[in-house]
Amino acid sequence: TQGLKLPFPNQRHWETAMGGSRGMAPEACTVVEIAEQCVDDSVSELDSGVAKAPDTLREKTAEKTAEELKIEEQAHIEDFTRFTGMSPAKCWKVVLFCLVLRTAAYTWMGMVMLEYTRYYITNEVALITTIDTATGSPQSLLKAFLFPFWGVVSDRASRKKVLVVASLAQAVSAWLLVMMPSLSTLILVRCLSVVGDIRGSIQNAMLRDLFSYSQWERLDGGATGIKSRMAVVWTCASAGAVAIGMGLLKMGDLGLSGLPNEYTAAGQCKNLEVCPKEDGWQIGGALRLLMLMGAVAISCETLVLAFIFPETLRPESRTEQSILAFVRRRWRDFGSPWNNLRVFATVQLRTLLSIRFIHYVIGSGSTAIFMSWYNRNQLDTFTMYTMGVSAGVTGFITMLFVTRIVNRYGDLLGIWVPSTVLSILYGISTALTPASMWYLAYGFFPLFGGPASTLSGFTPALLEKLMPPDVQGTFQTSKDFLYNLQRAIMVWPWLGLYKVSEKWPEPFDMLAVWVAVVLGAVALYMTLVELPKDPAKSISEGKALEPYWETPYVLGRWYRRHGGRRQLQAQADEDVGKVPAVRASLAQAEGASKMSLFLVDEHDAALPNIVQFINNELPRKSSISVVLGFWEAFELPTADREATSAPPTPGGGAASPRFAVVVSVLEQGEGEVEGSPPSPRGGSAGAGAGAAEDDAMPGVRSPSNAWLEV
Repeated sequence: TQGLKLPFPNQRHWETAMGGSRGMAPEACTVVEIAEQCVDDSVSELDSGVAKAPDTLREKTAEKTAEELKIEEQAHIEDFTRFTGMSPAKCWKVVLFCLVLRTAAYTWMGMVMLEYTRYYITNEVALITTIDTATGSPQSLLKAFLFPFWGVVSDRASRKKVLVVASLAQAVSAWLLVMMPSLSTLILVRCLSVVGDIRGSIQNAMLRDLFSYSQWERLDGGATGIKSRMAVVWTCASAGAVAIGMGLLKMGDLGLSGLPNEYTAAGQCKNLEVCPKEDGWQIGGALRLLMLMGAVAISCETLVLAFIFPETLRPESRTEQSILAFVRRRWRDFGSPWNNLRVFATVQLRTLLSIRFIHYVIGSGSTAIFMSWYNRNQLDTFTMYTMGVSAGVTGFITMLFVTRIVNRYGDLLGIWVPSTVLSILYGISTALTPASMWYLAYGFFPLFGGPASTLSGFTPALLEKLMPPDVQGTFQTSKDFLYNLQRAIMVWPWLGLYKVSEKWPEPFDMLAVWVAVVLGAVALYMTLVELPKDPAKSISEGKALEPYWETPYVLGRWYRRHGGRRQLQAQADEDVGKVPAVRASLAQAEGASKMSLFLVDEHDAALPNIVQFINNELPRKSSISVVLGFWEAFELPTADREATSAPPTPGGGAASPRFAVVVSVLEQGEGEVEGSPPSPRGGSAGAGAGAAEDDAMPGVRSPSNAWLEV
């Protein structure tokens, strides 16, 4: 219908038609002439005619039955296993294993990065800060322009390849720091992060592929519950990695391992620009050992992604022959990353994105906010670490209840509102606590800070539930565009707030914190205004995407340009006819087709038009799979009985309802469209199975007679 510029009937009409005689369109509604009014008239006619639909057909069901959910989940499992060679459950275990490896690597390297840099690269803290500041803003600007393009690539070509390249860039960065530490290496690593940092967004897009609609939107908290379970694994892995890292550092300090902390041991270099070191590469202490362990862990994860993890992008979504061909053809899109923002097609998505944008601005000031607090209190590392642990404990406890909170209150009321309120209280407590009473932080850090940071981490999941799976890569990187663009700009005003107020008296010396509190209050107000339109109800009913399918973005060219394909979420008004079984069959048989047609009789003009569209618009496709539905003649409305004959059966008489899959191989060359393919049993292959023999269409490649009926 996209190629023919025809409106598609809504989900109810389509599933009603697939449910049996109640939905068979009257003869006047051919595919070429179809329009919403025509379909509405058809359903009204059927409701008042011979095959009147029951009242339940017009009532919206509150939720799918357990049987429907089971059918949907089983269809998803079979379909996912078919094109990946791995079940979703096994793929999920691989994802968690990669998460553990990556968490351990980041934890070990993050623990020692500052001291490692000061010992092996430069001992000038001011120089390190200058490099971070000088590369940070341009780096964010580059990410803002590069990431959206690769998001579209992940939706149209391959998620796995983009993910592997990003992971490989991170592994190379780690090994460069381990093997060749220097200032030039440090700058090169910052440049490589422009490639490596996209892996988080592509990974989030890949996660959507593993789950069915119901699993992603509402079962066990949907995407929010999935992310919370991943966060639990991440927390446990991080705690284990911290224990191992701290153990190695402590053993080195006590002389038990023979690998002391190099920077601590070389106390005489603390006032030097460069610490003296022995010639040649060697594991001279715990700092290099932990960096080496991190590099090995990242490399192992890269190997798992490259050789074990499957490609999760559906075959019909891989519309590009190769990534390089796509880059050569669409390289100009690098200059217009804002086009990805079109993916926020509904008013509600744009409103929620506006609130998230305020969160992004506050996040850009995290360094200035921390430095304002540190400048006032001047606490040592161990004390700050214990405060962080106390906040982490309450954050972890909050994490365990996220699924229950979302199931009961929804994301907007259960996650967005409390996270903003707690963040505001956390900021006010921090700004009002004098330096002489710094120990009060042991109270408000775990009370406000831990739960606030935990709940804030799950706020993006609501937007992910309201976004189709086809354009998840585009969606994730469009958020990156906004975040990185504002970060490249806003980091300087935040730094200015800190520098201006650092000498002011309390509590004004924490001006950056007060500005963050005001911005948080604005975000809270916008969230409360949005509460009456809370999508929790539509999500719980499995209708989260219904408004999205009717947007100009989906009906226009940009949805397809970003890798989307017009698909209808499996939802039924009621268990009518064979709807559940048909839905499962269609989910498994779904191919690269973007159309659906109702053939009324063998002279219907729809078939030639469809064939012409296929030959003109899809020249790379070598075959097309068509799902044909057959009904018994007596089940059809009276107006259609004379024009339609049921397929013959070996025993004679009326045929039983069944499905047949017909595969037609398109030949090269030109010719005429042939008539209905011969049935293996003789006679017609079914009502509307082909065009009339005299309906020739010169100039159109014809299907061969290699028909296969299953």
